[in-house]
Amino acid sequence: MVKPLRVPSHDHWPLLLRWSCALALLGTTLALGAPCAAQADAPPTARLTDKQARTLGKAVKLARDGKYQDALEVYDGLLTELDMNLLHLNRGRVLQKMGQCAEARAAFDRVMGAPRDPNITLEAIGSSLGRYNKELEAKCPGTLQIQCSQPEMTVRIDGGQQGPCPKEPIELSAGEHRISGLIHGQEVSQKLRIRGTRTTTASLALSPDQWTAAGKYLLGQGQYQRAERVLEQALKRKESQDLYLYIGESLLGQERCQEAFVALGAAQDAPPAPGLSPLEFTGRLKILSEAFTDECGERVQLQCAPADLSVRIDGGSPKVCSPAPIFLPLGEHTISASLPGPDGAPPQVLQRTVDVKAGQVNKVELKLINEEGLSAVGWGGVGLMGLGVVSLGTALIIDRAALADEITLLRQLEADPFADAQALTNSQDQIDTLQTTNKVLIFGGGAALLVGGAMLSLDFFFNDSQEPPQEQSGVRLGASPDGQAIMFYQGVWQ
Repeated sequence: MVKPLRVPSHDHWPLLLRWSCALALLGTTLALGAPCAAQADAPPTARLTDKQARTLGKAVKLARDGKYQDALEVYDGLLTELDMNLLHLNRGRVLQKMGQCAEARAAFDRVMGAPRDPNITLEAIGSSLGRYNKELEAKCPGTLQIQCSQPEMTVRIDGGQQGPCPKEPIELSAGEHRISGLIHGQEVSQKLRIRGTRTTTASLALSPDQWTAAGKYLLGQGQYQRAERVLEQALKRKESQDLYLYIGESLLGQERCQEAFVALGAAQDAPPAPGLSPLEFTGRLKILSEAFTDECGERVQLQCAPADLSVRIDGGSPKVCSPAPIFLPLGEHTISASLPGPDGAPPQVLQRTVDVKAGQVNKVELKLINEEGLSAVGWGGVGLMGLGVVSLGTALIIDRAALADEITLLRQLEADPFADAQALTNSQDQIDTLQTTNKVLIFGGGAALLVGGAMLSLDFFFNDSQEPPQEQSGVRLGASPDGQAIMFYQGVWQ
């Protein structure tokens, strides 16, 4: 048995000498002093030839002398001849000493899957591999991938200069770092540890309360459109009274009176906001309502027939009549409506004057109906009446032609003493059939005339008297089908 060779520790190279089971030159220096043994579930073995063993000894000496590039070239040559875990481990250690951390990590990742040296246990290989990896993670730089919830968020690392959120991973030294994101006056930060040669991901996103605070910040800056977008994001995450109030304020700042009106109304049905007492909510709602009246005026409800009338307010540009309310300043206003005439005739024009008063819901009726136009009910009545006329006309023809001829024939047969009895019977049956058909046509035609006339009368009546359906608003704020609270704009006066 070969006696173990005592080798002094030098520059953390324990495994560079542990292939001594294959080389009597270096002896056996296993960590636990256990004999070299293979495990049942271990990878296949790979054995060095005498020449390869001498070459490995040369690589070890070069590495101990600090000639890492020369040692690396020797290991690369050996690995082209033989795939072995010890060679990958020693090659990774050389790369680590050369400061090539990523390449060293790649070499270490191949160690445990490579064929093993039968003279060194996997436990010994794994122990050294774990120590080298820890050293990589502690001394080598790692990469950080930052994910920002908003593209416009700016980022600061370890209190440094604020900059745009990086799209690509950035390199940082190993250890603890603080990452901060800033958007709309709100900051979110987190502390994390960077591991050398590893990629760490940091997600920067505002909490629901921070989204609300960001919206308030933008309102204070007078950035109403941006505030609206941010507050909508907050509303998706958590519905509350104060959010609707802030949204109403942002819409009012953009002079979008209809949506602001609905938002203020929705605030009264929303869940209470934490920290906002009923008295405080009522006070804020009153202030916003007064500001709304000063900015937008009072509500005016247009009742249009037909619903697609073209309307002008105080001689302004034409707009399609909407069931949603409009808002006009106090005082008199002129509202005109027009409807194209039938068959190229001049358009029908209607004008109304409304005196908008404070604290009232002012209604204006605009009704322009073409008399020549019929609805489906009216046209159905016309069709039934036509069917009735046809039925009665057919009955008259049967009565004056076929039935009269058949009666004359029957009388002639009755007067003839030699007439055939069967002919008399057939003639009588034909007369009965014609009379029955005639009755059906007369009664059916009369009923069709009556029902058709009634339908036509109803159509004229409703066209003259019906009002368009009323809606308090064409805008809604609330929960979408998927459960997210968002804003819907429908039927808005454009």
